[in-house]
Amino acid sequence: MTEISKGLKITLLAIAAFCFFYAVLFLGFVEIMLDAMVWPYDDPILARTDGILFLVFGIINIIAIRRAEWDKVQLYLEFAMLWLMFSLTFNIVDLFVLAGTSVAIVYVWAIIAIEVVFIVALLYFYLKERKKS
Repeated sequence: MTEISKGLKITLLAIAAFCFFYAVLFLGFVEIMLDAMVWPYDDPILARTDGILFLVFGIINIIAIRRAEWDKVQLYLEFAMLWLMFSLTFNIVDLFVLAGTSVAIVYVWAIIAIEVVFIVALLYFYLKERKKS
């Protein structure tokens, strides 16, 4: 069994930090988030569900770092990349479909940028680790 690289561990830690930050926002400050965005819908239950999703992803990233073996984290990386790619696609569509405030548009652009960085980093380390094993 091959241990994952330090770079992948740092990437997973960065993603976990991002996930925990958004979990706090969507679980603890959901009304403030929804008011600032002025989305066409205002569903705090759905936003809290997103918060739970971010919390779970953060925890899974920490578990992946602790397990640190390629065979044990490969499937999670595949899932994470696929989820990020779908999320990126829908966020790009949101820019053209949803009418939101300037705050919402900047928010979506920021999320798109973060998703692209995470996808590229995960794909880079995924290919590197797969080749190594």
